[in-house]
Amino acid sequence: MFDARLSGRWPEHMEKMKSFWSAVAFRSGAYGGKPVQAHTGVADLTPDLFPKWLALFAATLDDVAPSPEAKAWFMATAERIAKSLTLSLFYNPALDDPAMKAG
Repeated sequence: MFDARLSGRWPEHMEKMKSFWSAVAFRSGAYGGKPVQAHTGVADLTPDLFPKWLALFAATLDDVAPSPEAKAWFMATAERIAKSLTLSLFYNPALDDPAMKAG
């Protein structure tokens, strides 16, 4: 689903993702981007894709995590990030407005 947006730029994007995870895991300061803004307006991005991403992330960790503890930490972190992105990109506070629900 990201091919249209990243066509010809996958290596550059992979470097950004490495910087992001380095900053998250090691507090390296390697990432200075804005993930919410970067993913805003991505065509066909929907909340139901995040569980699929998490499943792929878990499968990748099965192959690369150096320990069960590392896998657990990265999965918990990825789940928090997915929840945060989902809320930032798709949450509509008006849906929680009692007046909107009653109408």
